[in-house]
Amino acid sequence: MTNWPKADQYVAVSCIMSPVTQTAEVEVNNASEKGVASPLRLENGLPVTSKQDRLNHGFGTRSMQLLVEKYGGELTFQQEADVVNIYMLLPSRPASE
Repeated sequence: MTNWPKADQYVAVSCIMSPVTQTAEVEVNNASEKGVASPLRLENGLPVTSKQDRLNHGFGTRSMQLLVEKYGGELTFQQEADVVNIYMLLPSRPASE
């Protein structure tokens, strides 16, 4: 049996490279089923999973945090209703570096 997402669940990703500010801006919007989303709770700057199997969830956000720290960027999380928004700002580097 396949566990397909509901019609109002989605993940959207956008990336903008800005030559003016020399940054890469990445935004991820993760929408859950309407009325089901738990309030976003952060520990050490990262979301705490609401899933019962905590050992096998949350690795993606830790990887994002390590990547952003490595390149001197910024990472923020916020929630608007049933959508969790992740914002990453990374300095862009010339390909020759």
